[in-house]
Amino acid sequence: MPRELHFNGFEMNTPSHINHGLWTHPGNRRHEYTDIGYWLDTARLLERGLFDALFLADVVGTYDVYAGSRDPAIERGIQSPNNDPFLVVPAMAAVTEHLGFAVTFTTTYEPPFGNARRSSTLDHLTRGRVAWNVVTGYLPDAARNYGLDAAVRHDDRYDLAEEFLEVSYKLWEGSWEDDAVERDREHRRYSDPAKVHEIGHRDTTGYLVHFGGGTGIDLAAHGAEEYIEYRGLGHVESSERSFADHRTRQIIDHFASPERSSFLVIGSVEQVADRIEAIAEETGVDGFNLIQYLSPGTFEDFIDLVVPELQRRGRYRTAYRPGESLRERLGADGARLPGTHPAAAHRRHAPAGTGPATGAAAGAATAAVG
Repeated sequence: MPRELHFNGFEMNTPSHINHGLWTHPGNRRHEYTDIGYWLDTARLLERGLFDALFLADVVGTYDVYAGSRDPAIERGIQSPNNDPFLVVPAMAAVTEHLGFAVTFTTTYEPPFGNARRSSTLDHLTRGRVAWNVVTGYLPDAARNYGLDAAVRHDDRYDLAEEFLEVSYKLWEGSWEDDAVERDREHRRYSDPAKVHEIGHRDTTGYLVHFGGGTGIDLAAHGAEEYIEYRGLGHVESSERSFADHRTRQIIDHFASPERSSFLVIGSVEQVADRIEAIAEETGVDGFNLIQYLSPGTFEDFIDLVVPELQRRGRYRTAYRPGESLRERLGADGARLPGTHPAAAHRRHAPAGTGPATGAAAGAATAAVG
């Protein structure tokens, strides 16, 4: 029996997400990113295509390394302007029933409570259709946006992220017991105070970390044949490491020829479906973020042409399962986080078979990057 494949629409609340410059195409609606109608249409389209979720990327700074300036990014609309991804979710949730929403939020610059509250609110409003993409913001001017003099160094960001997640888990799983809300009208008693707890966490690393002046690799400052050395500059170090020992021209050629990417699929419907299946089998993955070249043309073509072919092959669902949360759709057994999840250690007196805790967020944390 072939594995069922999963697809998210990959988007960002900005005029240029991954495939830069295509906002100029007359068939592209990316310039409408500030119009709620754009997001409502996108959500309806992805639900028609039975997608798992709309995955919303985010950054909280500008790209200012190339040529030592943010001007190229500002001029070309490279993820700038960039609006808050959380705020478009409620409207999209209101016009859909099954589509999930994975929202990116950085653990580096804000205390955990605000994000825990937002995520929990969205979890309730969407009936369990929210996920959190955990990132550790790496742009130097993102730090300045939040009042810091310099970017937080790579290892310190991950120390902060670890503590941020721990606090979030305590808030979601440990602050309200499952049966804390009674809604007892006769006795005018909404909640049982004995079942609502302060988490008692003691932010040891907190924000008292050592700040470094982590910058990045400015290709404009290097000769075309000069080798780039790995120096641990404090941005996305895995990305920096992957390009170490390459000539500058090789890196430029890599980005100038996107057709060389093994994940770019061009061809007939059958060829596209064949390649998707091959990638799934070769890598062991069963889920994909689908990046658009034209918005919404890429999603429309995939949904109208490729989805029926994958369904014919038994690789894609033909309907959503009624009442299924996003977590359940992605493999969890039941509406709650499994007992093996780190957050479960902070759960208070959770009876077997109960639903989500009143104060819990259904947002499943995805892998941290940066």
